[in-house]
Amino acid sequence: MRHDAICINQYDDAEKSEQVKKMHFRYACTSHLIVWVGEASEDSDLGMQTLRQIGEELRDGPLFEVDLANVSLIKDPPEAIEEFDPKPWIALNRLFQRAWFERVIQEICMPDEEMSFVCGRESVPWESVSRASHAVQRYRWGIQRTYVLFDGGYTYNNMDRPVNLVRWFWKNRNAVAESQSALMTNLWGFRSRKCGDPRDKVYAILGICKDLRTKDITVDYTYSVAQVYGEIAKFLIMRDCKLRTLSACQMYGMNVEAPSWAPDWSIDARFRPKRPILNWDHAESLRPAFNASGNSSAHVQISEDICLLTTRGFICATISDPGTHIGNDADFVENPVSQARMFSLFNEWWPLAEKCTLEATVAGERRIDAFWRTLITDMTLRSQKATQGIEGAQFRLWMRKTNRSAFELQDLDIPDGTYQWMEFTASFEQATTNRRFFVTREGYMGLGPRDMDIGDVVCVLLGSLVPFALRAVQDHHILLGECYCHRVMEGEAVRGLDNGEIELQDFVIR
Repeated sequence: MRHDAICINQYDDAEKSEQVKKMHFRYACTSHLIVWVGEASEDSDLGMQTLRQIGEELRDGPLFEVDLANVSLIKDPPEAIEEFDPKPWIALNRLFQRAWFERVIQEICMPDEEMSFVCGRESVPWESVSRASHAVQRYRWGIQRTYVLFDGGYTYNNMDRPVNLVRWFWKNRNAVAESQSALMTNLWGFRSRKCGDPRDKVYAILGICKDLRTKDITVDYTYSVAQVYGEIAKFLIMRDCKLRTLSACQMYGMNVEAPSWAPDWSIDARFRPKRPILNWDHAESLRPAFNASGNSSAHVQISEDICLLTTRGFICATISDPGTHIGNDADFVENPVSQARMFSLFNEWWPLAEKCTLEATVAGERRIDAFWRTLITDMTLRSQKATQGIEGAQFRLWMRKTNRSAFELQDLDIPDGTYQWMEFTASFEQATTNRRFFVTREGYMGLGPRDMDIGDVVCVLLGSLVPFALRAVQDHHILLGECYCHRVMEGEAVRGLDNGEIELQDFVIR
């Protein structure tokens, strides 16, 4: 038996550097992994029993296709009003508050080991945790809506933790088994996980990354956090000759004094957007969802001291009106049933959108359609491109449900009593949290970093899939973060390169 917490001297940098290099081999030899999340508490046994019950009831179905009709604890209205018992769900919510669900947990990604999930004296197979967590995700708003309306307003703000973990567990376990687990994908996937040493956001996952050679990255705990993050960013950019890594950058919330082009993996999740504009699955595909720079290739130089990145591109827009940002705060995020703030922001942003002119020139697209696409970065909750027939209908139904009569609404072929309008609410929340709606002098609208301001520029860098917000500071720029800029995302702006309408320039980013 091996127990990592007591087998490595956490206070000896030399020993840690040597031992961390060997972790992959040790995990690969593991036949059974016991995940212990702590001692029993008042209702932890009930939480574990609920996991086991839901997992067993869903045992015969596909892992990711949950049929809620098979879960006895889940009731539909009007039964839910009279029969809803919050105790199992409260116990689950508290169980999911355990610190293990927030850790960097590379050990669960090894492909051949059996796993048991243990709390106190109760043990549940990991497959039951997987099935139950997907049921919880499907039913979360039903749980919250029923209990908030009829029984006291308890907030189920931890229900997303296990399903996000499980999603990454299966994706990475399969990727490791097939030797396709990528460093950048894992860095992004584990970015919100907690660890005692910020350097472990990088070092702890190296063993499961199959796109690395042994000598590519040196594990050295004598390096500062800024050095580690700068070195890993330089390695990724120069190895891939692409700028995908920049999409993980943001200035707001940075904890280390690394250059703005090096992602700070230690930024607290409260300060991050809920959903990236550049989906990393799409970024690795041959047909990514966005391709702002068309078929161009990146031109990148990085200084020896890892302070300056120089790359080519062009300015396509300048911010003229930044709207109020949406923060990751309790009123909006932890209580998704109450959407008063969302409605007020919608009413603030629409007058800004009315100033835009470019959308009106696009055949077949109204300004209101450009607006709702921008509010969800033109992507669904399932990371697919939005469509007029589905997401557009959800938006119009959402407008009807929220009594917004300023727009011409058409009758929709959607049965009364469904909650499809909530799909748009969820997409809106994920896309806009910690982002700011903006319009530009040139007539574009978009979503960008929450700290962008008047005079900041939206740039397309050669070899990038999405545009970026940059701020000029003396003789260089700082990178604020990635942007969604409507009618720029699919290479529309880069077409001016061919006829000489656009002039390329070098951007020195510090």
